[in-house]
Amino acid sequence: MVKTITEVNYNDLEKVIEDVYGAKYEIPSMEERGSGSGDMMEINIRTKVPLRAYDCEEIIKLRAGKPSQWILRTIMQDMVNNREIPEGFYIVDISW
Repeated sequence: MVKTITEVNYNDLEKVIEDVYGAKYEIPSMEERGSGSGDMMEINIRTKVPLRAYDCEEIIKLRAGKPSQWILRTIMQDMVNNREIPEGFYIVDISW
Protein backbone atom coordinates (compact mmCIF):
# COMPACT_ATOMS: atom_id res chain seq x y z
CA MET A 1 0.00 0.00 0.00
CA VAL A 2 1.26 3.46 -0.91
CA LYS A 3 0.46 6.31 1.46
CA THR A 4 0.63 9.90 0.25
CA ILE A 5 1.75 12.37 2.90
CA THR A 6 1.41 16.09 2.22
CA GLU A 7 2.90 18.66 4.57
CA VAL A 8 1.35 22.09 4.20
CA ASN A 9 1.83 25.37 6.02
CA TYR A 10 -1.42 26.69 7.49
CA ASN A 11 -1.06 29.99 5.56
CA ASP A 12 -1.02 28.12 2.26
CA LEU A 13 -4.00 25.99 3.26
CA GLU A 14 -5.95 29.11 4.32
CA LYS A 15 -5.33 30.57 0.85
CA VAL A 16 -6.61 27.41 -0.84
CA ILE A 17 -9.73 27.46 1.36
CA GLU A 18 -10.36 31.11 0.50
CA ASP A 19 -9.87 30.43 -3.22
CA VAL A 20 -12.26 27.46 -3.20
CA TYR A 21 -14.99 28.80 -0.89
CA GLY A 22 -14.63 32.56 -1.30
CA ALA A 23 -14.36 32.96 2.48
CA LYS A 24 -11.65 33.06 5.10
CA TYR A 25 -11.03 30.29 7.62
CA GLU A 26 -8.26 31.31 10.02
CA ILE A 27 -6.85 27.96 11.08
CA PRO A 28 -4.97 28.90 14.30
CA SER A 29 -7.93 30.72 15.88
CA MET A 30 -10.69 28.51 14.49
CA GLU A 31 -8.92 25.32 15.56
CA GLU A 32 -7.80 26.94 18.86
CA ARG A 33 -4.06 26.59 18.35
CA GLY A 34 -1.87 28.80 20.54
CA SER A 35 0.64 31.36 19.35
CA GLY A 36 4.18 30.06 19.16
CA SER A 37 3.06 26.51 19.81
CA GLY A 38 4.71 25.07 16.69
CA ASP A 39 1.75 22.74 16.44
CA MET A 40 1.13 20.14 13.75
CA MET A 41 -2.29 18.74 12.86
CA GLU A 42 -2.52 15.32 11.25
CA ILE A 43 -5.57 14.76 9.06
CA ASN A 44 -6.24 11.60 7.03
CA ILE A 45 -8.64 12.29 4.16
CA ARG A 46 -10.08 9.48 2.03
CA THR A 47 -11.70 9.74 -1.37
CA LYS A 48 -15.42 10.35 -1.65
CA VAL A 49 -16.52 10.01 1.95
CA PRO A 50 -19.94 11.67 1.87
CA LEU A 51 -20.45 14.58 4.23
CA ARG A 52 -23.21 14.24 6.82
CA ALA A 53 -26.09 16.72 6.67
CA TYR A 54 -24.58 18.63 9.61
CA ASP A 55 -21.25 18.93 7.79
CA CYS A 56 -22.98 20.18 4.63
CA GLU A 57 -24.59 22.92 6.72
CA GLU A 58 -21.13 23.86 8.01
CA ILE A 59 -19.84 24.21 4.43
CA ILE A 60 -22.82 26.46 3.62
CA LYS A 61 -21.96 28.64 6.64
CA LEU A 62 -18.33 28.81 5.49
CA ARG A 63 -19.35 29.92 1.98
CA ALA A 64 -21.52 32.63 3.60
CA GLY A 65 -18.47 33.91 5.51
CA LYS A 66 -19.71 32.63 8.89
CA PRO A 67 -17.66 29.51 9.55
CA SER A 68 -17.92 27.49 12.73
CA GLN A 69 -14.90 26.42 14.73
CA TRP A 70 -13.24 23.00 14.44
CA ILE A 71 -14.35 22.17 10.90
CA LEU A 72 -10.98 21.96 9.13
CA ARG A 73 -11.31 18.21 8.59
CA THR A 74 -14.81 18.72 7.12
CA ILE A 75 -13.50 21.46 4.81
CA MET A 76 -10.65 19.26 3.64
CA GLN A 77 -12.96 16.26 3.09
CA ASP A 78 -15.27 18.46 1.01
CA MET A 79 -12.31 19.65 -1.07
CA VAL A 80 -11.20 16.04 -1.66
CA ASN A 81 -14.75 15.04 -2.60
CA ASN A 82 -14.85 17.90 -5.11
CA ARG A 83 -11.34 17.15 -6.43
CA GLU A 84 -9.89 20.45 -5.23
CA ILE A 85 -7.10 18.64 -3.36
CA PRO A 86 -5.87 15.03 -3.55
CA GLU A 87 -6.79 12.43 -0.97
CA GLY A 88 -4.10 11.45 1.49
CA PHE A 89 -2.55 12.10 4.86
CA TYR A 90 -2.03 15.82 5.58
CA ILE A 91 0.27 17.35 8.14
CA VAL A 92 -0.69 20.99 8.70
CA ASP A 93 2.15 23.05 10.17
CA ILE A 94 0.69 25.67 12.50
CA SER A 95 3.54 27.83 13.76
CA TRP A 96 2.75 31.51 14.14
